[in-house]
This record gives sequence, structure tokens and C-alpha cells, in this order.
Amino acid sequence: MSSMNEFTISFPKGAIRFELTLMLFIILFPVMFTVTGQETHVVMYVSFGLLALCLGGLPALHMITHKIRVNRRSIQVRKGLFRKFSIDVTQINRVDGEIANTVFGTLNTLMVRAGSRKFKVNVLMEVEKSQKNGASAMLAYLIENIDESKIHITTHNPMNLK
Repeated sequence: MSSMNEFTISFPKGAIRFELTLMLFIILFPVMFTVTGQETHVVMYVSFGLLALCLGGLPALHMITHKIRVNRRSIQVRKGLFRKFSIDVTQINRVDGEIANTVFGTLNTLMVRAGSRKFKVNVLMEVEKSQKNGASAMLAYLIENIDESKIHITTHNPMNLK
């Protein structure tokens, strides 16, 4: 995937590792409680297991399964375990984008709509095998390949930064 017409956007591996590490630490807390000889509580195990699942497992699963692959004029989207679809660039009806300049940097999000199908690309996602921002790469690709009247970008500066 050498050019800007062929690339893959996904969540970075570091973010996935962070979620899995968070889940591990949440699971280790009741284990350490048991090892130190304290009284065991079934409710504590269940509640910490659910907390680990909600804060670590489900976000990590979402990050692992969410992937967008651009191959010339075709965009293949995988939004979950069993939710896949492919669209042609000519099918795109509207692209809504939001760019916000904040103290933490530029945050951008794109929502691409093609009929009843839609997908979102945000600043946390990156182009695989490079450190490029996924939303910026997708926006550059869409500006190059679709009519400008379909692209609606709003820019705001919440902190009045220059």
C-alpha cells in the first residue's frame, strides 16, 4: 500500500495495549485482595470482572475490530466482529467533518455517509505503517476523489487559540 490511493486506517497498537493493561490491573486487584488472606467476596469478583470488561475488554475489542481499508476507488469498512461493508467512492453522499483547535492540539473527526451506510474516522486512528493521522489522510483522499460540494467541514476554536 504505497500511495495515498491505497492505505489502511486503524487504531494504534499502543491504544489497544493500554486498554488490555487496564483490564489486567482491574482483574489483579481482587486477586491481590485474596492472596493477602482477606475474606473472599463473590460480589467483589463479579463487580470487578464486569468493570474490567466494560473499561478494558469492550473498548479493546472495538479497537481491534474497527478498520478502514482504502483501495483505489473502493472503501472497505469493518465496524465490528460481524459488521463489514464495502462502498465505492462514487456512492458517497456526504462527508461531515469537524476540526477543533484546542490546547491539546488539533482534533478532527469525519463522518462519511453513503446511502444508509456510514462510518467515522477520528484523530485517534492512524494510517498503518506510518504515524499519519487517519482522519487527515481520509480527508485528503476524499477531497481528491469526490465532488467538493459533498464535503462539509466545520472548524471551531473553542479556546480562541491562534
